[in-house]
Amino acid sequence: MTTFSCDPSHCSGVKNNSSASHTHNHETHDHHAHDHDGHGHGHGHGHGHGHGHGHGHGHHHHLPNQFGTAIALAMLINLLYVIFETVWGIKTHALALLADACHNLSDILALAAAWLGHALAKRKPTERFSYGMKRATILASVGNAALLFLVTGGIVWEALICLIHPAPVEGLSASAAAAGGIVINGIAALLLMKGSKDDLNIRGAFLHMASDAVLAVGVVISGLLVAWTGLYFLDPLTSLILSVIIILASWNMLSESVNLALDAAPNAINPNEVEESLQKLSGVVNLHHLHIWPLSTTETALTVHLVVNDLIASDELRLHATELLKTQYKISHATFQIESAHLAC
Repeated sequence: MTTFSCDPSHCSGVKNNSSASHTHNHETHDHHAHDHDGHGHGHGHGHGHGHGHGHGHGHHHHLPNQFGTAIALAMLINLLYVIFETVWGIKTHALALLADACHNLSDILALAAAWLGHALAKRKPTERFSYGMKRATILASVGNAALLFLVTGGIVWEALICLIHPAPVEGLSASAAAAGGIVINGIAALLLMKGSKDDLNIRGAFLHMASDAVLAVGVVISGLLVAWTGLYFLDPLTSLILSVIIILASWNMLSESVNLALDAAPNAINPNEVEESLQKLSGVVNLHHLHIWPLSTTETALTVHLVVNDLIASDELRLHATELLKTQYKISHATFQIESAHLAC
């Protein structure tokens, strides 16, 4: 039985003859194979086998610095806009501006959470956090999804109250206040748009900015309609419709964030397809104990036991499997345990 841990550029094979435990750093180039205290797994057959896991991953952060800069810039322009709204709102006694300033504070909180997750994920691994703190991006995405639903739910609640008890709305003042939000949130969303395609953490911050920009457009339109028609119910009705659209559009992000937090395979990866692809590799007789889980919102790990007839050819098999997972499924952290068909379950 041979255990391999493969990084796309650094792979090694180590005969697993020891039950000693090793403290290992998942970002170094050292490769260890170890049994977990002689732990064997019986599968209804007359024997067990040790599970050695060697890890030797290269530096695959997949967290471009420009995204951290983009989040910081988005926070800065939102903070400046909140200060402007607060000062001008107090000076002119414009409650709409003060209310919008309070709402925009939630955007800054969302951006701060995304930035913190991004920053923590770039920290180097330690003995205690052997993978580093990459999962901070997953926690940030869950928090941002929950915050987005909470804020949008608050808007829905207020809209329902205003529909039941209509109140006069200064349409032109509301439109003027929202117009600035379109520009500020639109710029912030554009800064985050590129990163949102591949990183769920960045996507959470992007959705906060984009949803606020959409709501601001709705406020401008409804404000002008109210000023023109005098129909005050158009303002809460518009907010209610747009809020429902935002909730529906954001549901997938919340679902995926929670799944990643629970170590589910990322949505972009079909475990059955991965299993079939590995099974088709030359030399593989069977496979079992296939596990796929996220290390962060951009990185995925895999462990699997491959059963082969010829252990001598396992080096070549390992290289083929590593390249397959990297190119076809973007899995850059893979650990293989190679077992002889004569001894495996």
